[in-house]
This record gives sequence, structure tokens and C-alpha cells, in this order.
Amino acid sequence: MSSTSIFKPADEDTSEREPADLWPGGNNNATRHLSAGAYLDEEFCLTALREVYCQPKRIVAPSYGYDAVTVLSHCLRARRALILRDTLLVALFVFAAWYSVLSALIVLGALLAVHLLVTTAVVGRDSVRFLRDAIQIRNTLGHYEADARRQSAGGNRVRRLRGFRRLWLENVFAQIFGRVIGTVLVYLLFSVAELAIALVPAALWHTSPLGLAWLGLASPIATAVLVAVAFLIPMAVRAWSQYQLRALTPDRPVTTPARIPPRLAEIEEQIGGNTVAYSGYAPFVGSGFTLRQWNFAQRLVRAQPTRMAGIDQTTLTESEREFATPPFTTQEICDHVREYIKNLMTAMLPEWRLPALTVHDRVFVAGTEIESLWPYTTQTRMAEIIRNPTAPQRHYLTFQVVSWRGELVSTVYVHFAAQGKALYVELHVTGLLPCDERFRVVDQVDGVGSKSTLRETARAFVSAPVVVAAAPTALVRNLRDVVRVGLRSRPERMKLRRGYDYGAVVSLRELATSVEWQDHMQTQDIVKYGRIIERRVLAAILDFLEQRGVDVTEYRQRSLTILNAGAVATNGGTVNIEGDAIGQNNQSQESAL
Repeated sequence: MSSTSIFKPADEDTSEREPADLWPGGNNNATRHLSAGAYLDEEFCLTALREVYCQPKRIVAPSYGYDAVTVLSHCLRARRALILRDTLLVALFVFAAWYSVLSALIVLGALLAVHLLVTTAVVGRDSVRFLRDAIQIRNTLGHYEADARRQSAGGNRVRRLRGFRRLWLENVFAQIFGRVIGTVLVYLLFSVAELAIALVPAALWHTSPLGLAWLGLASPIATAVLVAVAFLIPMAVRAWSQYQLRALTPDRPVTTPARIPPRLAEIEEQIGGNTVAYSGYAPFVGSGFTLRQWNFAQRLVRAQPTRMAGIDQTTLTESEREFATPPFTTQEICDHVREYIKNLMTAMLPEWRLPALTVHDRVFVAGTEIESLWPYTTQTRMAEIIRNPTAPQRHYLTFQVVSWRGELVSTVYVHFAAQGKALYVELHVTGLLPCDERFRVVDQVDGVGSKSTLRETARAFVSAPVVVAAAPTALVRNLRDVVRVGLRSRPERMKLRRGYDYGAVVSLRELATSVEWQDHMQTQDIVKYGRIIERRVLAAILDFLEQRGVDVTEYRQRSLTILNAGAVATNGGTVNIEGDAIGQNNQSQESAL
């Protein structure tokens, strides 16, 4: 059967869709923090749109623990403000060049002067801090007095101080030059463009080539207004962004626009699918970091007869211990483990219940193996994949716990395959960490309000020269993205070329994951849920094998090794690392069995 059959046609009944795993009402911390990031971090906002929204020929990654449609709607709103800002800035300088070239050059000079002043202050402050920290370190190590006595002999100290000051000043000037040169070059291009624009009215109305104003210089008041507007436009947009954060505080529900663009409607359809098409070699896109993983193959043989005192029993050979017919199917063990874990959702006692647990069947397939952007697999096709896992698709039981109001997502993926008279078991534990600390400002008491607005507005004044320099290129890129999405085809009409990668690359949550994660409670929780589910899965497999008359001696040994090491086991089931790997750069090590 062709691999394209895993996707449900557009005209087929979609009653089997699984809803997105969200906190009730969608008003969770992860959704609020990501939505706040759209207004707080311009890079995150545009990257999220370009990697997800502006990729109509790619499957969207699952959105675990947050509402992707709500987050993208805030990103679109923030981008409209950025487009308006850049349009006004470009229009301002076009008008200034058309009316008064000299005044336009004065505006650029004022912007450049502010940029140079701010850069000098920042570099000087950092350099002084570096010197102060270096002196403290030397005093701590106890080398300062010894060095002072050694350098004072023969005037060496004076010469070395002069050399150090010269080197320090050269480093300061080099840093200032490196941070300013880019803006200076852009402003030079602006000046050339403004002179070219000024030639248009000169050719049409035979006026001065310096602009329509007398001798190319407008009145001082008009020039001052141009300078003020060049700073006020970025400041106004930043103040508007800060005002939007008031709707994302913990005491207010996060709302989704009543009318959403067609592209967002497509994304909403895709994130609810039971099939994940991934790009590259990382199948669990959208699940965060891999904390732990292991796999092994268990022989399906009968146990040796129990020896009784005084009775001579014949020992069965290995071939005699094998079953004449398979003792079970992959579907049966999947059903058993699924129902076993589901009991944790409905247990009456809190000591037995695992809150916020969800259980799903998901199919994972490489993005090069699909010919449709409809990520839904029918139950009939899923049963075929489970029974015969040799096609590009793979079935995984997915056990997920969303905690801390969406800030933490622990997911356990389990794959079974009954092949070659053996049972292959594969388990992966993944975790989504909290969002960037900067986006959590909406949770702080004074994080949103008049003080924060004034503070961010002042920062916008300082960064205005850089914003002006980047306005033309940013405007072109954003308008290009708008046009590209507007001209895209509907997914059901889009013909994909076989062999090309149409899988999901990254999720919004992974783009905004916190780099520094130090909360002890959250660290323990994300490990705890993975450990609990893993332990219950091992117990469920043991019960099932015993019920089917399979010798579990080898299985008990493997399970004990995994539980004692509590780590990653790869390539044959060998465990060789203790503890759970949490973080961006943590890697497990492999060893042969």
C-alpha cells in the first residue's frame, strides 16, 4: 500500500480527530507567555511566523500544552504594527528627501549622534565593569600585592600601566567602531537615496536639486519635527506593544479573534491530527528535549518446566520453547498497555491517579514520504501500521502530562513490534520546558503598567537609530511574507512532489524555550511524570507477557537494569548513564550490548 494512504482525504469523515491537548479554556501560562513574546521579542514574533505561518507547504508541528492559533494571531497583530512602523519610517524619509534634503541629512545625523553616544556609554560601562571584576578576581587570588611589588622595580609598573591603558582604549574604540559601522554604512546609502529622490522634483518643477524648500533647508521648526517624528514612531509602537500585554495577565482569559485568516484555520485543522510528519531525523518535533530513551528485543519463548524434587524432567530445547503460533499480536499488547495506563486517569484515590494525563495513538512519518498535507490516519490504516511496522510510518502510544498550567509537558512515546519471534519495545521520554524568562514579565506584579511602559519607551528611543536603519529591509521581508501566504494554494489542492521534505521543522513552543531553567520543583515534576509512566509501562508489559505464557526471566533482568540506572539505554538495551538528561546540550552515550 502506498505511504500516501496514511492521510485522510479531504472528503472523508473526520469524526476520529483528536482535540488539541490544552488546559481547560486554553487560558494557560504557556499560551499567555508565548502571546506576550509576540510583543516583547520582535525576533521571536517574525521567526514564529516565518517558520510556521508562512510555510503553507509544510505540516505544522503539534502544539502540546498551548494554543498555537491564539499565539499566531498575536504574532500577526504584532507584525502588522511592525509593518506600520517601518512603512511610516520609510515614508518619512522619502518625504523629507523630497521636501528638504539637508533637513533629511540632519535627521540622519541626529539619529547617528544618539546611536554613537549610546554605544559609547554602553561599551564604556561594560569595560569599567570588566576592569572592576578583574581587580576583584586578582585580589581574591592573592596575586595583587606580589604583582605590585614585582612591577614597581625599575619603573616597570609605569610602563606596564601605560601599555595596559593603550590596549584597553584600543579595545574600547574597536568595540564602538564594530557596533556603529553597520549603521553608518546604511545611513550613507540613505543619503545617496535621498539625493536621488530630490532630483525628481528638480526635474519636474525645475527647482533646486536640494529639495522644494528654499536652498534645500526647511525651517528649524520643520527640521526639529522631522527629527522628533523619527524617534516618536518607534517609541509609539513600543508603547502600543506594552499596552497589549495588559490583556495577557494571569487574571484575564486569553482570547482568540472571532474571525481568523484561512491560513490559521488550516493550522488549526493540522495541529489536531493524529499523524506527525517530521523534517529531518527528529520524529518527536514539538515535544521538546529527549530526556531518556531505551529499547530492547525480548524473545518470545515458553518458560522451562518447573523442576520437582524426586522427578526427573526433560529440559526443553530452545526450538521446543518457541511458540508454534504467535502468542499475541502487536495490536493486543498495545491495547493492553493503553488501557493499563488509562486506569491512572480515572482512579478514585489521589494516590493512584495521575492528573492531567492523556493517552493517544499517533503515527510518525518522515516528511519525504507524504503526498498530502492532511495529517489524519484512519483507524483501519493505523491497525495495518501497528501489525506490519515495515513501512515508513511508525505507531507510538503517546502518554502525556501537562502540568504547571501548560508550562511543563512530559511525554512518553512507546512503540511495540512483534517480529522475528521477538517483541521489540522502544520508549522515549521527552519534556517541554517553560518559556523564555523575558516572556514571563506579564506574571510579575510591576511587569505591566505605566512604569514598564515608560521604561520600554525609553529603550525604544535608544534603539531608534538601529530600527530606522533596518526599516527598509524589514519592510520588504515582511511584505514578501504577506504576499507569499496570500498567494498560496489550499492544502487539498496542493500537489506535493514525492521525495521532497514537507515535514514540520519546529514548533512555536520550542522556539521560545527557556535556555536557563533552574526551578527545582519544575525540574522534579518533569522527571517525575516521565518516571511514573515509564514504570507503569514496564509493569503492564510484564503482566501481559505472563498472561500469554511467555518466559519473563530475561525481561525482569532488563527491566531491573533500566530502573536501577534510570537513564538512557540505546542500541540493544544497554544502560550506561545515571540520571535524567535535562537541558539543551545533554546527550546520552551508547555502548554495545
